[in-house]
Amino acid sequence: MVNAFIKCAAIAICAAVAWRWFSGSRLPPNGRDVQRVGALESLKEHSRKFDSEKIVQVTDGVHVAIGYALANMIMIEGTDGIILVDTMEHEDVAMKAFKDLRKITSKPLKGIIITHFHLDHVVGAVSLLRQHPEVHIYMHESTKSELARFVRLGEINFARGSRQFGIFLDEDKEKINAGIGPQLMQDANMMHVAPEATHTYKDRETFNLAGVAFELIHTPGETDDQTTVWLADKQVVFPADNIYETFPNLYAIRGSPPRSCEKWYKSLDKVRQLGAQHMVPSHTRPLSGKKEINDVITIYRDAIQYVHDQTVRWMNKGFGVNEIVHKVKLPPKLAAHPYLQEHYGTVAWSVRGVYDSLIGWFDGDPVNLFPLTKAQRAGRWKQLLARDSKATADAKILQDALNSLKASDDKFELIGECMNDELQWALELSSLAVEASENQVKEEAKSLHVRVLRSLAKCSNNANARHYYLTIAREIESGLKLLMTKNSLRDLLLTHLNIDELMSFFPLRFKAEECDENTLLTVGMVFTDIQKSYYYTVRNCMVEYRKHPDAVPPNVDATLTTTSTTWREMVVQESSTVIQFATGGLTVTGSMLSFRTFMNLIETSF
Repeated sequence: MVNAFIKCAAIAICAAVAWRWFSGSRLPPNGRDVQRVGALESLKEHSRKFDSEKIVQVTDGVHVAIGYALANMIMIEGTDGIILVDTMEHEDVAMKAFKDLRKITSKPLKGIIITHFHLDHVVGAVSLLRQHPEVHIYMHESTKSELARFVRLGEINFARGSRQFGIFLDEDKEKINAGIGPQLMQDANMMHVAPEATHTYKDRETFNLAGVAFELIHTPGETDDQTTVWLADKQVVFPADNIYETFPNLYAIRGSPPRSCEKWYKSLDKVRQLGAQHMVPSHTRPLSGKKEINDVITIYRDAIQYVHDQTVRWMNKGFGVNEIVHKVKLPPKLAAHPYLQEHYGTVAWSVRGVYDSLIGWFDGDPVNLFPLTKAQRAGRWKQLLARDSKATADAKILQDALNSLKASDDKFELIGECMNDELQWALELSSLAVEASENQVKEEAKSLHVRVLRSLAKCSNNANARHYYLTIAREIESGLKLLMTKNSLRDLLLTHLNIDELMSFFPLRFKAEECDENTLLTVGMVFTDIQKSYYYTVRNCMVEYRKHPDAVPPNVDATLTTTSTTWREMVVQESSTVIQFATGGLTVTGSMLSFRTFMNLIETSF
């Protein structure tokens, strides 16, 4: 059965490629159609960051065990004891790393900080607690509930996690690394459990243990329970899994809810504001130097925001997720940065995660409301391709779609029942024909596609699906445009939308493809009637938005001063910037060039 399934899947893939080839279409070029030269070499080079077990001293009293497992184990030495940050994913490996850390000091283990619920951070605590049962356990108040939610899907999580991390691959011949560490030390007997907390916190709280004052900060990112640890006296920050030396896993293919990009980059802003001298992530290597850390965190958060904002922008332009994946690419400077190499997460998966998190699984294409299974589709493609016919690929596709439509319509006329699988197959084929055909054939395909949509609507007892089919049919047939009226947009932007919400729109309307990636400028907007100020920093082809008094940037290149009413009128184009400037309705201080550069990069027509 497995072999038969593989054969059917192969036929389906070949059929799709053959259809595009014979119809004169070509697969669109993209960076992953052909493997980039040196990709494996890059991954092998990445392994050098954690290819051997080592204890690294970050600063006085702070050491990190790297290369033992997927995650690091961090030790903070106090006056009369030690505190561990995270405990790796395997009990035996955790004990080995702990033993090596104990060569530095014999002070007793007093506490363990769990930064989040993932197994590579919690499982090792089980063996440590057997030997040290009186240890204090610190974690966010939601960590246990997040773990409980995760383990409800234990079987599928294990299967998909095993694929993502290559658990059952040959270590010498097939594995290179796991992206954020040498490998995940897991097997089929692994239990994903976390110790009970003795101390939890909600937003931000300082604790004292073993002569160490440490602050726990809730920084949702890779998980919603993510904890950043801050040692103010040593200027050391432990950002957990919100930053590591590879592109972030904004969506994990092992299966997880999409991670919130907005929460993630805003959490990194909190970390950046600490001004740390040392940064010790729970994966890959530590980093020292205040400027170096600030630069890395800035680049990292900018990349996350860039992917989010540009995905939202293209969504609002009506593009589907597969099209957006090909549009959203990091600017060259970001793409080349060592912390943004796609050894773990990828931009493409992140785009899909953003899309799904905002609008759900349905991509807007009626073909995907009730799709056939892979096996059904493969069988039908096999039959279609096996026909001995001199007809063109276009003709074969359209005829098969027409046959399926007719079979269902005939049955409906005869006994009042539809053949839903036949209609779905006709819908899928006619949709492909519309995309891949040209000229007269394309028009025939559109006409057939509309007929199929109307037949599906006739056969559906679901109001939402029926409306969707019929509306799409009208859009194709008569050119119906689904646009809000200018008056409704005008009323929304002029009177109903909160000014903070309106001002937060602009980063989502930034024309990144027209941006010079070396552009660095900050523009302020001051509204005298409501005593509010807003600041926009263009950097790495995205816009960081801040409002006073939350934060005022140190260097503002240009400041626009006007009233919020005048600004709203300018946004809906009821008032001209030139006229307002000439009549004193607004003033710009500082660099007019910077202000014009910023405005030219924003899509201001709503």
